[in-house]
Amino acid sequence: MSAPESIKTTLRDAIAEAEALSKEASELSELKDRSDRVAASLSGTLKSRDKEIKNTVSAKRHELSKEFDLKISKSKKKLNSERSARAKEKEKQVKGRISSDTSYLRQENERLKGDFSDLFKSNDIPGMCKSGIYYTLFMPKGFLEYLSAALIFVCVFVLLPFLSVLIFPDIGLLHFAALYLFLILIFGGAYIITANSTRHKSPEVFKEGRAYRNQIKENRRRMRNIAKSIRRDSDDSKYELSEFDERVLKADEELKALNEEKKSSLDRFDGVTAKELSEDISKKFQPDIDKLTESSKELSEKLSALKSSHDERTSRFKESFGPSLGEENLKLSKLQRLSYLLESGECESLEDAVKKL
Repeated sequence: MSAPESIKTTLRDAIAEAEALSKEASELSELKDRSDRVAASLSGTLKSRDKEIKNTVSAKRHELSKEFDLKISKSKKKLNSERSARAKEKEKQVKGRISSDTSYLRQENERLKGDFSDLFKSNDIPGMCKSGIYYTLFMPKGFLEYLSAALIFVCVFVLLPFLSVLIFPDIGLLHFAALYLFLILIFGGAYIITANSTRHKSPEVFKEGRAYRNQIKENRRRMRNIAKSIRRDSDDSKYELSEFDERVLKADEELKALNEEKKSSLDRFDGVTAKELSEDISKKFQPDIDKLTESSKELSEKLSALKSSHDERTSRFKESFGPSLGEENLKLSKLQRLSYLLESGECESLEDAVKKL
């Protein structure tokens, strides 16, 4: 006994509708793919436009800024050169002022040195006795001279023996003691002989020589103080620098003007030129953007309409065939299998066919 004709007809109708829905779903998927491709192309075109705008504006701005930076760099070098020339001229005049203000002390020192030499010559005292090292070793006065004398003795009696041990690490104690004794005899003997043959013979002369040295030293100290005072004087009106000041001022004003011009040019670029460049580039891309935008809009509308229609048709399909065939059996492959089982006579009822799925 074969299945009722009404069930077979229902299945044939359901299959036809399922095939139509499947075809429609394929169209919907294809339309969505097209819409996505157009949207992606539109997005890519917009990104290309924005990137070209950004790169072009950035390059043009950098080029403008670089032009001004080169001019500013030259202007800074000119300003530094003028300042350097002024500083050199001031230093020249400062040295001249120092030389002028200390000339009487230098002249006095020259006279003192001459008198000092004449004093030693007239008393038949060797010239070496006028030296600073002689007075430091044999007639020290003041902290620095006593310290210097102490350092000389340390070098002779401590440093030299220590260096000998470093140079000859295998030197024996006996040889080391002999070396030390040799240094004492040589240096100490020379020291005593020199003192006896010079200072002790004419103590008054050496005393007077000390007075000369002290006065020379005092004059040098006064010269240093005068030089320091002149260099610390911040009043430049004493020097003829007006011409240099005018050149420095002019160079400084040129530099300030260039900085202001750069700022003004960059502000104008940011406010006007950048917009003009953006508009020109946008005009180049606009036809493609308009075309893709319109195409995207059309595809979106079609996609929306087709989806709405497909959803309604799917809903009607389920309402029409779900109660009789079961919603779980409304897939095209299942419907075709059910139809085959009933048409071939393999199953006599829908229930039997469903069981064999």
